[in-house]
Amino acid sequence: MIADFYDTFNKETDDDIPQEVLEVLSEKLPSNFTYYKRDDGTYFVGPRRECLHETMSLSTIIDKEFIDSQLKDIPRDKWLEYIYRMQLKIPVKSASIGNKEKKIPLENTVGNPLEDPPKLCETYMYPEPFPPAKDIIFETIEGDIVALSVERKPYPSFEESFFTNINFPALQIKFYVSEKDANSRVDYTITPTKAECVSDAIAAIHVFQGLCNGTVKINGKMISQPAVDVKNLNIEQWNDSIKFWETARKLEQKLGVTFNPGAEFTEEDARFFAYLNQSILNDKEIIWEHPFDHFHVGGFKDKKGELEKVIGKEKISTEFKEGPIHAELLGAVFDIYSHTKMYDFIITNIQWDDDKKEAAEIYISDPVDGKWKLSRKYYV
Repeated sequence: MIADFYDTFNKETDDDIPQEVLEVLSEKLPSNFTYYKRDDGTYFVGPRRECLHETMSLSTIIDKEFIDSQLKDIPRDKWLEYIYRMQLKIPVKSASIGNKEKKIPLENTVGNPLEDPPKLCETYMYPEPFPPAKDIIFETIEGDIVALSVERKPYPSFEESFFTNINFPALQIKFYVSEKDANSRVDYTITPTKAECVSDAIAAIHVFQGLCNGTVKINGKMISQPAVDVKNLNIEQWNDSIKFWETARKLEQKLGVTFNPGAEFTEEDARFFAYLNQSILNDKEIIWEHPFDHFHVGGFKDKKGELEKVIGKEKISTEFKEGPIHAELLGAVFDIYSHTKMYDFIITNIQWDDDKKEAAEIYISDPVDGKWKLSRKYYV
């Protein structure tokens, strides 16, 4: 294990030193240390095999700037505990190792003992790491299974430990555990837009619902009572969120796309989302009253002037297919089509692009008794 530690240092091939010389040189070391030679010809200082059971002594001088910035307000007898609780990396000005009677600089433990020891540029000590993360499994009545990997995190308290999940960002659970009476408080944060996919957004909502209603299993056991106080929850807003993400999942299936919950979602996107829901999922037309005053047509042949004959006539109607219409929503790009109708409009003017009369700008207005209408029904 000691050899593995020193393997992390840079190695250079050293001149061969006889074992007898190494033994003489080792007499200058602390009595529980000796020189060893690796198979690659390099040297290091490590504990004598017969002294492995003895306690080694390590002395360090901690960087003053670190003390001033991190430990200034912490009682000295609490430094080690605080460093562990905060998992601080400790910069060390100098370090020496050995036993109670004698110590040598840490840099003298590597390299050829007949040459000048290497210089330490940076030295750090690290506290024992927190235990590895553990999984907490949530099962909802809707069939979702969410495994939250929960681990301890640095927290500046001598009375509480702080734990949180390091995965599944749509649902964040923070545990503050009292070390005096083992009581805990738990904070829940649901952010569907942080989910990696729409299904995760929905699963996060279902888990939170289960915690509110007392209908979720945790590690295979049904909770005995609701774990979340819902008195401050905006129920209408909550229901709207559930409906939105469930609609998004249905649209994914219909459109054959994968939405990104964290993608930009503008007011225009919200309107388009509603149109797709109304049209593709509910098979209903979207109707606008007088959405524009003119439009352009191309690929038209009117050698006999038939189109110009309808100028001024009341309540003209037409229908046609549009598409493919290139669209983008929640990070997904896709094509849709539309069965489009225009009805109850009056053509007031036609401006041809040229004498060929194959393309023109057509100007329209409302009938006397109402407004002209445009309807679309999107499909894939």
